[in-house]
Amino acid sequence: MKNPQWADDFRTFSLAQGGSSITQQTINLWLARNDETVFEKIDRKLLEVHLAARIERRHSKKAILANYFNRLDFGAGLQGIAAATKGYFEKEVKDLTLLEAATLVAIVRGPDMYSPVNHPDRTIARRNLVLRRLAEEGKLSMSDADTLCVKPMALALDAWRKKQVPDSITTMVSTELQMALPLDQLAKGSFRVELTLDSGWNHEISRNAEDHLHSIESRRAQTLKPLQTAIVVIDNKSGAVLAMLGGRESA
Repeated sequence: MKNPQWADDFRTFSLAQGGSSITQQTINLWLARNDETVFEKIDRKLLEVHLAARIERRHSKKAILANYFNRLDFGAGLQGIAAATKGYFEKEVKDLTLLEAATLVAIVRGPDMYSPVNHPDRTIARRNLVLRRLAEEGKLSMSDADTLCVKPMALALDAWRKKQVPDSITTMVSTELQMALPLDQLAKGSFRVELTLDSGWNHEISRNAEDHLHSIESRRAQTLKPLQTAIVVIDNKSGAVLAMLGGRESA
């Protein structure tokens, strides 16, 4: 009988193999820390094995898999299957095509190695491997798999990025959350933060401000320091912050 991966970890004392099942990998996403010592990793591995057995007795494989995909990093700043679906394809999960779903499964293997943004050829090759595996398992005809494999990978990542608030604002919100909530509650997550910011306004203000500052700088001495700006748009009735700009990334 082949040893499970965690047994190999203990035998080699490397702890490099990771969880031997989707359940253990799901638990790993909840428990793993970057600053663990070797002994803390051993304790976590033992806990993963214990928790995996309990979880599999109480929950279906479908529910465990859903939890796993909801926690995964899909690269490009997209955490979880819903964010990845929205970011890469501008869709809800229920509206994914088979080709798009296979693309996301390909990324799971390694968000950096199979990044559809930085390594599209690798992603397509991995996507096609997923499609052919589906055909081998009888979930898809081989002719349909062959037809899908020659199709390009259409992404909507640029459109999604234009709708996102700047990193400076998300950093500010993160700082505020750390001041307002206990760290253990932040670590558990399971809550949603909604901003009053209008991403469309924010994008337009940023673009127009940059163009205006460049036009002023073109008429000034080049030895002078770059100009800076700060803009806040507030709804007079509610007091909600609709747009915010502070500083220039290019400066």
